Amino acid sequence: MRKKPLKICARPGCNSKTKERYCDDHRKHYWSEHDKKRGTRTQRGYDNAWYKFRKSYLHRNPLCVFCKKEGFLVTASEIDHIKPLADYPELKYDEINLRSLCKPCHSKRTYYEQSLGVKNGQKSKADNFEAGKWYV
Repeated sequence: MRKKPLKICARPGCNSKTKERYCDDHRKHYWSEHDKKRGTRTQRGYDNAWYKFRKSYLHRNPLCVFCKKEGFLVTASEIDHIKPLADYPELKYDEINLRSLCKPCHSKRTYYEQSLGVKNGQKSKADNFEAGKWYV
């Protein structure tokens, strides 16, 4: 089996070759910059009360809803706000706006939402997202 060719690091000015997007020297720098822009969990709306609620919700809804829909029994590790918390803070604890997801499903759903440009007013498409879209 052939190996993939090495890529040049995505950091401007760096000519190091790597298998990943960034070389070892710049990978940590990329994530530290990303984390600075992201804000703390409290700034993003996830305080201690949320973590207590989250634990209780996952105890009552332990399976990933997308995997379950496809016939798989996978333990959920994350809670997804169907309508984004940043846009609808009043729905933070509304169980109608929440669903339990495993890490891979939550990551895919978030990627799907961001690729639609949800911040650009296309919320309706992301709100209608279904699990079957990624099980091909």
